[in-house]
Amino acid sequence: MRNIIVSIVMLCLLMTGCNSRTPQYRIGVSQCLDDAWRQKMNYGA
Repeated sequence: MRNIIVSIVMLCLLMTGCNSRTPQYRIGVSQCLDDAWRQKMNYGA
């Protein structure tokens, strides 16, 4: 009986340890094109 419990615990530990997914992030940037300040920054830098 003890072997079965140990086996179940080990199986649970192995199953939870296999998930190695890293979160993926997506960054979006929006800018207006008609603004004089934005044109000055684009051409000045």
